[in-house]
Amino acid sequence: MKQLTEEEASGWNYCAEHDTNAVVLFVQAKRDDPTKPRCILDARDRNEAVDPNHTRLLSIEELMELVTARKYWSKIDLADGYHNITIEEDLQQHSSFLTHMGYYCSRIMQQDDRNDPATMVRAMYEIFKDIVIKDLVIYIHDIIIFSDSYDEHLATLRKVLQ
Repeated sequence: MKQLTEEEASGWNYCAEHDTNAVVLFVQAKRDDPTKPRCILDARDRNEAVDPNHTRLLSIEELMELVTARKYWSKIDLADGYHNITIEEDLQQHSSFLTHMGYYCSRIMQQDDRNDPATMVRAMYEIFKDIVIKDLVIYIHDIIIFSDSYDEHLATLRKVLQ
């Protein structure tokens, strides 16, 4: 498929053959561009072989308590941020997936793998360690910025967007 070929050309994926793999299905997208097929990765079997990362994620209740106590808040969606985190070379074999075109391995994180949310949160906490919790929290693939004053909120937004 065109998407798989483009990802291989960009260096995201490469041809390989491994024992641990997930099945990829291409289905018609319901949102965004319905003419563009959406890649669905069934990683359930592969995820069973992976030790879970126990990075603690905030509960919805904890998140709401932090945000609702402040007057201003913003959310930045980093769903595509997964594609900016590379997988260590010796671990890429665990990212293999099977398509009708053969076996592939991924060089970048995929959203359907067991430890991806925790890895994404840890990476974002490392980047924003100076302002985390005081002015923002990371929740799965969202950055939520909150402030008591408008000027403080703009200052935090500038820090985040630099």
